[in-house]
Amino acid sequence: TAWCKKSNLTIGDGKACSREEKKHQEIYHADVVNNTHTFRKRGVYFKRHMNVDDFNIKTLFYELLDILAEVENEEQFGNAKKKVSDKIADYAKRVQEKSIPLKELTFNVTLSKAPAEYVKTIPQHIRAAKQLETTREIKKGDIISYVKILNKPGVKPVELARQDEIDSGKYMEFMESTLEQITSSMDLDFDTILGKPKQTGLDQFFWN
Repeated sequence: TAWCKKSNLTIGDGKACSREEKKHQEIYHADVVNNTHTFRKRGVYFKRHMNVDDFNIKTLFYELLDILAEVENEEQFGNAKKKVSDKIADYAKRVQEKSIPLKELTFNVTLSKAPAEYVKTIPQHIRAAKQLETTREIKKGDIISYVKILNKPGVKPVELARQDEIDSGKYMEFMESTLEQITSSMDLDFDTILGKPKQTGLDQFFWN
């Protein structure tokens, strides 16, 4: 079954929500097997290439989905919103304080070709790979683990990076865009979760 927040409907596999509710069905869809709810993460995915293992925001992402897996009615949805907000706020605080270990901030990319083969466009993982070429040979198939830093070139191999170099702002941006798949489905505002003033667009000014 799937619970659609907008209308408090409980729907079976053969019935879909309205267009407005569809995204909620995709988030909260669950199968009931032998009276046990098994959550299926339908319609939720990472918009990244398969050879990219993004930093452990994925761990947080699935922890939030686990919270949503328990949602079966509007009251539970309200409780879930608070739990999701608290988890996001706590993680964001750790990102901003630079208290997350470097190994948990790494982006891991498998090289599809040697660094020398990149001429016109140099992706971030190749910029990091080139920094490693002074210490060892880098070839196709190698996994490059890097973090985002404040100074040029914007990235550094994790084994060469320092905690104080981390660009917290970039990680916050990535965190917001990744979790938007969840926050938008729950009518949560990322800035509000972080205690910042909510951004108001022109459409809200004219139509609300």
